[in-house]
Amino acid sequence: MKHVKHLLEWAKANPMTVGSAAVIVASLSVWVLLVWMPGSRFQADMSKQANAKLSEINQYADASVQIPAPESAGDPQAVQMVINQSAIDKLEWVQQRIQKESQAVIDQAVTFNRGAHRPMLDGLFPQPIRPDLPYTARERYREMMAAMLSEQPNAFGLPHLNAGSPPTPAEITEELSKVDQEINAEISPRKISDLSPAEQREMSGRRSQRLKEFLTRRARGIHVYARREPSAWPLDVAGWAYDARQPKLSEIWRSQMSLWVQQDIVAAIGRVNRVDDPTQDVTTAPVKRLVSIEVVGPGYVGIDNGGTFLTQAGRSSSSSYDAAASSAAYDAQAAMLAEAMRPPDMEGGSLPSASSAVAAAPQGEEPDPTPPAELPPVDYAVSPTGRSSNDQFDVWHARVTVVIDSTRIPQFLDALSKVNFITVLQVSTQDVDEYQDLLQGYVYGPDDVVELTLSIETVWLRAWTASLMPRVVKLAVGVPQPEAEGAAPEGEATN
Repeated sequence: MKHVKHLLEWAKANPMTVGSAAVIVASLSVWVLLVWMPGSRFQADMSKQANAKLSEINQYADASVQIPAPESAGDPQAVQMVINQSAIDKLEWVQQRIQKESQAVIDQAVTFNRGAHRPMLDGLFPQPIRPDLPYTARERYREMMAAMLSEQPNAFGLPHLNAGSPPTPAEITEELSKVDQEINAEISPRKISDLSPAEQREMSGRRSQRLKEFLTRRARGIHVYARREPSAWPLDVAGWAYDARQPKLSEIWRSQMSLWVQQDIVAAIGRVNRVDDPTQDVTTAPVKRLVSIEVVGPGYVGIDNGGTFLTQAGRSSSSSYDAAASSAAYDAQAAMLAEAMRPPDMEGGSLPSASSAVAAAPQGEEPDPTPPAELPPVDYAVSPTGRSSNDQFDVWHARVTVVIDSTRIPQFLDALSKVNFITVLQVSTQDVDEYQDLLQGYVYGPDDVVELTLSIETVWLRAWTASLMPRVVKLAVGVPQPEAEGAAPEGEATN
């Protein structure tokens, strides 16, 4: 109590000091209540928000981004990078560059595939601009076939073989007659029968040598043997080229595609045989004789079989292949499919029958089949490549038979691959009786030759072929068409 009394007395004696202390204590209380405690909460809130922002920034700074592989066949790569505007701009540039390069590759492939392939007549596809063009196409088609066998470059820009046939029996007989006349003049007035056995053998040897020289001169004047008579062409020529009737436009289109396939094969033979080199000839060339080219089936744009590969066992030779029956089967199928596409009869309210649809079609026209329900998948049962016609490309197959130097077969296969998108599916060889061929006038030179048969696959990109397809073919293979093409203008054929 004594200490309290002294403290009170001191307080009374020093009122200013006591007041100042009270003010300080009160200020501290107010600061604690109004500043420090709310400030701590504010600091905690700010720290929490800042940590959240830092976490978000760390996520961007440590983001995993998928970028395309440097090689087209590779898998995308995952990289850690900072996501900011600069990175976004860079990724957009990369994507645009990839798209541009991808389009450049596609354009290059289309250019390579199109190559020097041109329609046989301007204005013929997809719809003739003049009614006479289908008839004119018959003559032009035959001319282009002949041009590929010709000695010199042709006006059509097609590859040529500088091909020739061996001497005919009449030419051989004429040459031997000249030799006999020379021999008779030498031994006159004696006759061959008057000569001794040794002299007769000598005269016979002279005849044989002169005949061999005659046959060799013919071989050295050409680059490959191929029959030049239209009836014996080694090329696959469609029957409509010799018919009097107006050909259907779908027939002409199939022949156009076949012509392009054969054009590529001829180009490959011409390349490997160096037909533009006058120092080369049959006796030095790899390919000695073109026996035949057979474009398998008339439906490899997908009309008949979607490009399915037919083996030798599944398809007989062209001599027994009934192209007319195949075309008739296609027409019947097209007629039935056309029934579902025709508008109803406004009077009777019913659809015409398939037979009446065919009967009502004007000469040269064809009913329109519906497009396939779905595209064929990759299927290795149809061919070793698994490819068949689809919405991106059409598949055509061909069978090529040549007599060739056995040691230079790889050169021919390489030439085929460089001409276009050609894949060799099957290879078979058999021995050649060169003596028997010599009796027919074929001189192959010193090389050991074999008969080589190739089954090949060719691919045709629709990026350039679709615009040329007749409407009936577009419908058959499922090429999308604008509504404006849904009906042919009045007076025009729909085939």
